[in-house]
Amino acid sequence: MRGEVPIRATELIARWRESEGEKSLGGFVDAMDSKGFALLLVILMGPSALPIPTGGLTHLFEIAAVLLAFQLILGRADVWLPGRMRRISLEGGGATKVVDAMERYIGKLERITKPRGRISDIAFGFGVLIGVIVTFLAPPFTGLDTLPALGVVMLALAVIAEDIAVIWIGVALIVLGAFAELFIGDAAYRAVKSLF
Repeated sequence: MRGEVPIRATELIARWRESEGEKSLGGFVDAMDSKGFALLLVILMGPSALPIPTGGLTHLFEIAAVLLAFQLILGRADVWLPGRMRRISLEGGGATKVVDAMERYIGKLERITKPRGRISDIAFGFGVLIGVIVTFLAPPFTGLDTLPALGVVMLALAVIAEDIAVIWIGVALIVLGAFAELFIGDAAYRAVKSLF
């Protein structure tokens, strides 16, 4: 319906917290409605977007993000997760802290953005796929994975906030990350090669 105000992600998270039953990853994603893909991508790509060395550990998250991208491209309306992943508890410990932090930061995002429209799930899926591939191909221990991963996170946040203006920030970060990998990565490769 034209003029209808979209439900904010923080409201969906609050409803999920107040709902009955187990607080699992599957239940969380289901409760997030059309924002489920985007919220899960923020969780998966967030560690790669941090400027800290991860030693390739984040590649597992990136592979999972590629699977989500393919689901978007193929037109899935709901996130499919393997049964074991769906049952992961989000109650207590680190999981609760992750949900708390995500709710807090998304709340800040919702205060500075406004609904200006959203992109199609297929376009979102292709953007995520390209960003994750650029992230995955970054040479290890260089920090060059940070920009494209942050670009994917921004794409996901744009979908969460339904603010098409934020999408351009994500696209710019992915493109900058790709150029940084090409030029800085090539220079680093040549420098190391010249030592031998």
